[in-house]
Amino acid sequence: MNRLWIIIVFGFVAYFCIRYYQNRRKKKLKVMVCEPPTQQKINPIDQTIQFLNARIEKADCIRAEAEIWAKRWGDARMPVIDAMSGTEFEDYLDGLFTAMGYLVKQTPATGDFGGDLILTRNERRIVVQAKRWQGTVGVDAVQEALSGKSFYGCQDAWVVTNSTFTIKASELAFKTGVSLIDRKGLSKMIGDLQGKVKHD
Repeated sequence: MNRLWIIIVFGFVAYFCIRYYQNRRKKKLKVMVCEPPTQQKINPIDQTIQFLNARIEKADCIRAEAEIWAKRWGDARMPVIDAMSGTEFEDYLDGLFTAMGYLVKQTPATGDFGGDLILTRNERRIVVQAKRWQGTVGVDAVQEALSGKSFYGCQDAWVVTNSTFTIKASELAFKTGVSLIDRKGLSKMIGDLQGKVKHD
């Protein structure tokens, strides 16, 4: 009889212990599901250091690109550019704008929809129509740049040439917001970069 009571008491104790731990486990799971995870706080100093390191790495990358460009084209003057083919001129501008800190992508050689290069910097996209020309560059180049701006979803459009622009081209560019970089502007851009590389 005593043994039977012991078994009954032991059974009740075991039953209540099991129910107790089951309830505790349910509450714990409920808390885990319902409560959002605590976000790890970022130390402002660490965040600043990470930002500065990223800027330094970017500056080093731009400086390296500028040095590569300078080794290949540093002594190039406008007569050298005048002797380039259209494709060589696009490659030249690719290196120039890369050295200036732009992310540069060349469009297909044929069917480019009015854009030869796509420049990106600070989340702003620029389509470039490159014209290595002997005569003056006309309205068609501005219209092509506008077409490329729309097709490639860019905020700005440039026409860059080793030559000059007609009055009509300048008028259309002024009305439509297309930037024209002529021989003088290109020469200044090149000179500024060459000077920067030598200074660094």
